[in-house]
Amino acid sequence: LPAVYMGIAEDFWEPFNRYREIEKDLRSTFFIIPFKNVPGLGDENKINSRRATRYDCSDVREEINRLILQGCEIGVHGIDAWRDAVKGRRELERIHEATGTSEMGIRMHWLYFKNQSPQILEEAGFRYDSTLGYNDAVGYRSGTVQVYRPIGVKKLFELPMNIQDTALFYPGRMGLNEEDAWELIKALLDQSDDLGGALTIIWHDRSLAPERLWGDIYIKLIDHLRKSNTWMDTASRVVRWFDKRRSVVFEDVCFSKNRVKLQITGNHDDDVPDLTVRIHKPKTGVSTDTDRGSVEKAYQDIHFANVLNAEYPI
Repeated sequence: LPAVYMGIAEDFWEPFNRYREIEKDLRSTFFIIPFKNVPGLGDENKINSRRATRYDCSDVREEINRLILQGCEIGVHGIDAWRDAVKGRRELERIHEATGTSEMGIRMHWLYFKNQSPQILEEAGFRYDSTLGYNDAVGYRSGTVQVYRPIGVKKLFELPMNIQDTALFYPGRMGLNEEDAWELIKALLDQSDDLGGALTIIWHDRSLAPERLWGDIYIKLIDHLRKSNTWMDTASRVVRWFDKRRSVVFEDVCFSKNRVKLQITGNHDDDVPDLTVRIHKPKTGVSTDTDRGSVEKAYQDIHFANVLNAEYPI
């Protein structure tokens, strides 16, 4: 530590470069605190001074600029936006000043949230929220891995949060060792692979450094995802893909003998992966009482950007 203060050693509590070394060409989202030394208000207008941070976006401007140049996204690590649209707008504008990005998402510090938060965040001007997850567990607090539009909003999307490092490893929470944590992470990855959807993972800036030292399992996670050919990207681009999928309209579906004619349209967005229409066809054969429902289905996937107008055998 004295060497860090003397400028001889790199500050290991500023791990932005370390994350980029691990992720390499991948793009991720960094949620940055807008105002330091501000704890914000909790439930029943209570203040917890431990929630205040000793840094904000003004302290990491150079790091923010580098991340943007490398294709990463900067979002708002919100303080009071979950309960106050005016303060939420100030937090958004503060990060906008540091990034120049007008359309932005948010994740609330300590996952503060209430039923009215989606409407409040939309009024403040946020594009998406990624707060709904657990502080003391992992899994599906929203009951889904789909990006969805919460009740009562017109534009805001919710990208649920599924895996948080502090939930896994903090002694006061799940308190898992790395082996048990990996087994749990792997189970969630397998579920996502089987069912589809977006699995959102949060690793904190301090988690690669002392005293936490949770970097090895993060490296293992990234390597596993690379080998599985998973699409890994920023939160905003994932939200855009789900928005693109929501825009799809089946203009016409016509079955004729062993063929199907499809006419499908959707919004144009070449900056996110193409869409896929999957055509299922039950295999021939008779199902008995003992194996009813277990007959496998064959299917074919057809990729398209924003328009599909063609005929296919089934």
